[in-house]
Amino acid sequence: MNNPAAAFITILEIELKDLEDDIQLIMADYEVRRNHEEITNYVYLENLALLKKELFDVDGVLHRLRQLDPGEFGSSREIIDLLLKDLRNKVKRQLIPPVLLSMVERKFDKVSRYLAESDCGD
Repeated sequence: MNNPAAAFITILEIELKDLEDDIQLIMADYEVRRNHEEITNYVYLENLALLKKELFDVDGVLHRLRQLDPGEFGSSREIIDLLLKDLRNKVKRQLIPPVLLSMVERKFDKVSRYLAESDCGD
């Protein structure tokens, strides 16, 4: 890919979908644990609600990412800064849990490292 911003967006989308898969696996694990009576139904439902919220929020980041035009960015850092600003604002307004910001930042770092080590980077 000749455009580093486009490469970043493409790979970040894959990583965010992977994060959604991880959350869904955790949800399935909680269901198994509830069915084996390792956790109470109350704990299961509380955790499930939180995980569904996190899935919804990751989907929101994906939606925002898909709205971006890679041609409007000179580097992946500009995309990261824009998305981080959005996410930090949502954390500040208590629309998303702070842990989601940490999870997404780790994905930013992972994709940035990958691109820096490949010939697709900025």
